[in-house]
Amino acid sequence: MLGLQLTDVGLTILNKVIVQALSKAGQSLAEMAGREISLEGPGLELVPIQEFANLAGGADTPVVAIYLNVSGDFAGHLMLLFPVEQVPDLVKLALGDIDIGDMTSPLENEVSQSVLGELGNVVGTSFLNVLGNELEMVILPSVPYVLADYAGSILSSLALQVASTSDEYWDQALIVNTRFNEIDKKVNGFFLLLPQPGTFDDFLSKVVASKHGTS
Repeated sequence: MLGLQLTDVGLTILNKVIVQALSKAGQSLAEMAGREISLEGPGLELVPIQEFANLAGGADTPVVAIYLNVSGDFAGHLMLLFPVEQVPDLVKLALGDIDIGDMTSPLENEVSQSVLGELGNVVGTSFLNVLGNELEMVILPSVPYVLADYAGSILSSLALQVASTSDEYWDQALIVNTRFNEIDKKVNGFFLLLPQPGTFDDFLSKVVASKHGTS
């Protein structure tokens, strides 16, 4: 386990870079939508994994998740997660006021599902590109995958997937409570960064080394 001081330094550096990454991701989304849109977040939090579902509203909260597998110097997962009731506003934020029909079940609406996938591709990839450039790391995202379920079920499924290839489990996650802003719309969600279990200390060491030349 990294020393407390080194952990604090790594998280401070990472927090500053994430502010830049959110700004760039907002610009990319604005270009996709053709309107002024921004992303903002109050800061990065390191949260025990068992507490995350509570931040999202509880394990039984229906959510939509846009998931990207990440490889390279940061090996792990990026997830954009939204309460399901926020999804219609998120789609309208990307498309404008185009009527795409019933979004009671967002993933049963083909246009909605397509927009969410493209949003994940644009926002997630832009976010990770800034992280990679600023931290001088190779960070390679996969094609995004969109799913809907309860917050607790999504995290449990991801944990089972990781457990099938590793003997280690997550005990903490990097969370950015994020707001998407347009003139008359605000959509709240989360960026969830999950380094592969057992690699968190190594990742923070790389973060510190990228800015201080030490590991």
